[in-house]
Amino acid sequence: MIAGQPNDAAWRDEWRNPFESPLSLLWKFAWANCLTAGEICKALFGRNLTSSLGMAVHGRTLLTPTWIRHEYPYSGPVATAVANGGLEEYTRYWATALASDAAIRYCPKCMQRGYQTIFAQLDGLQQCLIHAEPLLAHCTNCTAAAPRFALVPETMDAPWRCPSCLHPFGGVFQPSEWVTTPSEKACIYDAFEPIDHWLRNLEHASLEWPGQREWHGRWLAEPLGHMKRIMTFSVLRTLKPIDLPDSFLAKPDRSMAITVGSSVPDILLESRLIETPPDNRGLISIYKSIRRYLRRRLGPCARIDDGMTNEDIFWKDQILNLSRKLCPRKQAMLLWRLRFEDIDQFQQSPRRQAPRLHLRESALNWPWQATANQTAWAGFALTSAHASFEVVANWWERAKQLQDEDIYGRDRAHALTLYLEFAPFLSPIKTPVLPQITMLLNVGVHQKGETMVVVGPGPRFDDLEPCPHCELHVNHHCRTAAYS
Repeated sequence: MIAGQPNDAAWRDEWRNPFESPLSLLWKFAWANCLTAGEICKALFGRNLTSSLGMAVHGRTLLTPTWIRHEYPYSGPVATAVANGGLEEYTRYWATALASDAAIRYCPKCMQRGYQTIFAQLDGLQQCLIHAEPLLAHCTNCTAAAPRFALVPETMDAPWRCPSCLHPFGGVFQPSEWVTTPSEKACIYDAFEPIDHWLRNLEHASLEWPGQREWHGRWLAEPLGHMKRIMTFSVLRTLKPIDLPDSFLAKPDRSMAITVGSSVPDILLESRLIETPPDNRGLISIYKSIRRYLRRRLGPCARIDDGMTNEDIFWKDQILNLSRKLCPRKQAMLLWRLRFEDIDQFQQSPRRQAPRLHLRESALNWPWQATANQTAWAGFALTSAHASFEVVANWWERAKQLQDEDIYGRDRAHALTLYLEFAPFLSPIKTPVLPQITMLLNVGVHQKGETMVVVGPGPRFDDLEPCPHCELHVNHHCRTAAYS
């Protein structure tokens, strides 16, 4: 059989709807012609199935089905609609940053009518734009996770049904409801037109996000990247507003630093390319201002006296070895400062006059992909502090589960695992910039250069309780009993 829809295949053009996903089109075709996943793949596209186990994007994905167009020709209305129905038709650049084929996301009421929109795969949408119902990624009957959004047997061999319990995703299975009237098609179009318009505008915008793949934070332990896609969606819709009520959109699980055109101590800042003074006096002045702000915000916990030794701050092999016997806020402040200042700055004798402040080259030269003005660099410095507190807070939560976080202590096996997991984030040499911080470039917004947007965590100071000893005394050792 040649690739393409057979002449005698059962199909009705009235089954197609605006913005329909390749999945629901193939489900209708599979049910009407009693075909398996392998038979569909061979008949329509001249290809064999592939497992693609462990791959972020499946080899037979229906999210961006560009594999259909490679090597083998195809024909027929179904094959053409499937090939042209992926998310890359609306935004090729942002498709996999905003959506995933890890699981089918659907509205049960849409499923009752034999419809799933490609936009349901966007993690940034939490409700159906037609019915205002939550978008689900599991079976409502057995709670099993929905199968992969790809041309695979577990997805295709029981169309419209959960492969675990065979319960219809829409609650009922009514092929007679698949035909929609012109007015119903118009309603579908009107409902999803705002997201269509936003994605197309986003694709043609002059936005560049060079570090988007490496950007991660608390969602690091979440293998499917669901929260990262929500946060990416949130950042992009802040820069390019979308004409939808907030109730339809998913919210990140933490605060993010997204502000434009602000000054220190606000969180996110915007800049145009200008030359930085050769002696970096402006950046050093900004850094000192932020350091003073943090000292006022945190009180004694932020005070780090001169004359400290490596033993005092657990500094070994250029890594800050955290301890629950020390003030968590002081350690977070140290982690931030060590990314900007050399440890020699802390080890001067208290009786000697402090030397002129010198910042690390890795901090002064941020970012490496572009040139930041002082306003953008200030945003980077402040979000670096927030990111440092986030790292220590995450480590603290993990360390509380151990009997002893000391790698030479009673629970050394688990302590060593924890140490190796966090060591890259605790070393300014190995990781000069924490991965929670990223930047975007908006090219051509201003005639004189690029707009730079710095994105990072919001304030996380309250995630770490202040040290009781710091509240009573100003002591650079700040030693307390182990925290519970």
